[in-house]
Amino acid sequence: MWLALQPLPAIVALLPALPAGWLIGNTMRRGYRSEEPRLEALIGGATPEQRDRILNLEEFCNRAASGKFGVVERFPDGSTRELSADWLKCFAADGGKLLVLSTDPADWLLIRRRPVPRGEILIDIRGSVAATELSSKTLIDLDDAERFQVILQWLLGHASGTSSEAAAFRNVLNLIVAFRRPDFAEKRFETQKEALEKEGYSRSMLEKVHSGNYASFQRFLRTLPLNEIP
Repeated sequence: MWLALQPLPAIVALLPALPAGWLIGNTMRRGYRSEEPRLEALIGGATPEQRDRILNLEEFCNRAASGKFGVVERFPDGSTRELSADWLKCFAADGGKLLVLSTDPADWLLIRRRPVPRGEILIDIRGSVAATELSSKTLIDLDDAERFQVILQWLLGHASGTSSEAAAFRNVLNLIVAFRRPDFAEKRFETQKEALEKEGYSRSMLEKVHSGNYASFQRFLRTLPLNEIP
């Protein structure tokens, strides 16, 4: 009220406080940013399972930031609002993982690019599968046909060598594509298996690929930089 009635004295009175307030706030942010473990440090000291989870979180934060996921804010009355492209950048900012990991509203103040939520932030991952969770089974079952083609072309590009391992990997990719045929969509696995056996695939291979347990495929897959899949 005093500000409204006597703006000039108020502004003069506030001026000495502004640098101090900025310094405190900026120091808090810098302190947090400097203490936050970097991705490389976290991965370096992690178990294989922890490494996969860290990479999954990093990947999904980046996808949310780029607009590949549906991200909305749900208000207490049940209505929702889609987050703008500029607001989505907060997910890729330093500390953006807090948007996923933390339920403490104060943590949001530590993130430079951030929406100011008045309700829950909901993220629709649209059937996406984290790169470290890829298997022949998840590729067969992936609902997003466009996303499947992106992953397939990336995998083929990284398996273009002449080694027996690369050739076997490409052969499994061809089988995965066969499992995804439109005419197979409503057919039971046993029917699909019978049809593909006639095309030269062994019963054992069909069963292992369909279940995601084809060892040589998974071993080759894990040699690739899966976190770089676009």
